[in-house]
Amino acid sequence: MDGNTEKVRKDMENRKREIEIDSPEYLEQMNKLFGNIQIPMDDERETHKNLEGKTHLDMRVGNKFGGGNAEQGEQTFQQIASAVSTSHSSGFHFYPQQQSSNPQHRTNSEIIQDIRQNSRN
Repeated sequence: MDGNTEKVRKDMENRKREIEIDSPEYLEQMNKLFGNIQIPMDDERETHKNLEGKTHLDMRVGNKFGGGNAEQGEQTFQQIASAVSTSHSSGFHFYPQQQSSNPQHRTNSEIIQDIRQNSRN
């Protein structure tokens, strides 16, 4: 992101809001956000407490990707990489924009949905 601070600032100013800040829905969503984050934060506090005084030598890291199909994973990764590189080269923005200068610009969720549909074929 080096050198992109001006682009980030401009994208942020022109971002398209899903919910306006002064709407009741915004307050409701913020309450949900803070409510939903409490359990993960408590879990991380517990993890921090359990790791206190330990070093990297005390850690055991295991493989959490057992049982998958490596070839299928590679194909899916290639689909994602090509979709993202195409999206980024055709007008990347850090936030969804109010006025898109490129009608071909797709959101991340649109790209992911397209990849899911194409991987089933």
